[in-house]
Amino acid sequence: MKIYDKTLSEILQDIPVPFKIMMLAGILFIIATIIYVPYVIVTFGDKGDFVPPLVIENLDQETVGMADPAIAFDGTRHFMAYTGVRPSLKVAQDVRTEIFFAYDKHPNNCITWRQISTPFPTKQETIIGPDGKTPVASGIWRIETPGLVYDPDDKGKEWKIFAYKYFWAGKTDLARLYGAIVYKYTSNPMKLDGWSTEQWILSASPQSPPFPYSQIVETKLSDLHPSLADVYFYARPSVIYIDKTLVMSLSAFVMNKQTPDRIILLASKDHGRTWHYLGTPLRDSMLPGIKTDTGSYSLLQGASLLLQDGMPYLVAVFGNKRIEAAGSFVFGFDNISKGVLIADKAGNPLLLNHIRLSSALPTNVGGGYAAYSDFCVKAGVIASEMSGIRRRYSLFRTSDPLLPR
Repeated sequence: MKIYDKTLSEILQDIPVPFKIMMLAGILFIIATIIYVPYVIVTFGDKGDFVPPLVIENLDQETVGMADPAIAFDGTRHFMAYTGVRPSLKVAQDVRTEIFFAYDKHPNNCITWRQISTPFPTKQETIIGPDGKTPVASGIWRIETPGLVYDPDDKGKEWKIFAYKYFWAGKTDLARLYGAIVYKYTSNPMKLDGWSTEQWILSASPQSPPFPYSQIVETKLSDLHPSLADVYFYARPSVIYIDKTLVMSLSAFVMNKQTPDRIILLASKDHGRTWHYLGTPLRDSMLPGIKTDTGSYSLLQGASLLLQDGMPYLVAVFGNKRIEAAGSFVFGFDNISKGVLIADKAGNPLLLNHIRLSSALPTNVGGGYAAYSDFCVKAGVIASEMSGIRRRYSLFRTSDPLLPR
């Protein structure tokens, strides 16, 4: 083929090398797009019903990610706690727990939110060893995966927030050793300085965290039940108030395992002053027996306790080799006072609903850690997800309840 008396090969030879590189990059991009788009459609399903992320007004410009939402409602106003991620400090990335409140013209739409305060900011520190004086490492205390609950019967302490606090100096083993479940309360989340002083309320054992930090922890969970003796640390507190009782789920980690071994339930009849063990509704060993329409899962990543129509549900996040977190998996309780889920005929936990990923461009990191209120009439289930569009954790609304009505 000739173009203006030159063959195509002659024309290509005349093109400068930089332009040839640009042409090659463009061709490769087109090929990758042709391959990737069908992969997303086949792997993650039709995104024609895509619902955009929540609208966050006056968000701190330093915030580069939002995850792990928890919503509570006092009959008038919704508040949301979440994990806020900011750029790296000198020693580590800033991961803190912050608060939004619903700011729509109709406050129960729960689509537009405004940032209020940071109940649990990060703090730089040099931790000391068991002798009380030898420096161990310099880093920051991160506080994440919050649980937020409204307890109307505890006057002056109606709003309670729980979170996982751990020490980060770039070493995972150190972070898993030095950590605890922490707690604050307030009568009004709108007061910027209204949150109480921080209390370290729960940890795995007298050795985790080590002395002297163990001295400030109120309850060592290994003392509550023999089955908890092998737990190395706990994370991701999620709390509901039902039948005048606070019920908390926790992700339990054991040694030499990167993901949770199981989800346990605790309860408190005295507004969080004391806790007792209810049971273990979900273990990662149960996952192969759980029937889903999206394949099999081998990784238990965590769970939340949520209410719909006054009924409690455990909303877990599963993963496998293909995707770390594949959305929200909803289970009901046969007996919450014993930590027992509804089972199928084979005795496996019965999956009631699977709320899939929401991002228009999902990633293999995924998400699914969820929050829900019956009174968020337009938002539906709200879940955090690593989106491929901006490559950050964002909060998405689904417009759907936990279970179809």
